[in-house]
Amino acid sequence: MKLTFPLVALMSNKNLKGAFQEALGNLDIQRIWTPYFAAACNLTTAETLVLEEGPLWQAVLASNSPAGLFPPVVVDGQLLVDGAILENVPVQAMRQRLSTPLERRRGNGAVIAIDVDVKDAFEVNKNVTDLSSWNKLKSHFEKAHDNLPGIVDILMQVAHIGGLAQRQQTKHAADIYFEPPLSNFSIMDYKKAEEIIEVGYEYAMQQINVIKSSIQ
Repeated sequence: MKLTFPLVALMSNKNLKGAFQEALGNLDIQRIWTPYFAAACNLTTAETLVLEEGPLWQAVLASNSPAGLFPPVVVDGQLLVDGAILENVPVQAMRQRLSTPLERRRGNGAVIAIDVDVKDAFEVNKNVTDLSSWNKLKSHFEKAHDNLPGIVDILMQVAHIGGLAQRQQTKHAADIYFEPPLSNFSIMDYKKAEEIIEVGYEYAMQQINVIKSSIQ
């Protein structure tokens, strides 16, 4: 039996990288008809990095690589991970990149922020006094106990703590703020993509109707 130990991250990003490369091909961000950017956390400079040029798949991969779960994406010698560590919904970056130079300078224009990371409270039952590996394992089989968070859950919470801390600021900075009810889905629920899209679509249509009613 061959044993492996995580040296850089818990999981390899090989399959994820391959999926993005297959879906997005060799497109560069500058060649996309619709203006686009991705935000990542630059571990080298300790700041949010806006990716608006270079391979599209690389930018998407960097902005979807939670630290510790997937390896950092290396771009020009710098280490990039999911931007949620500092800013989960990059409203300010969008404000600076509206369609015309005049708008960029003034910060005008409508910014619609969609936060898909609104989860239930990160806590355990008050009767739990020890979050051990054994208790975690038992929680999978004992229906009387809540399913305890594991290492992936904890790393995801850590990776998003900065964005969570400034959620209220993000809400106020955006002109329209949506929180689709996606708390029941995990970051790895790729096989449920169609279901997630449907939930998001239904929620968006409801919110659009609410907005229309408010301005009539």
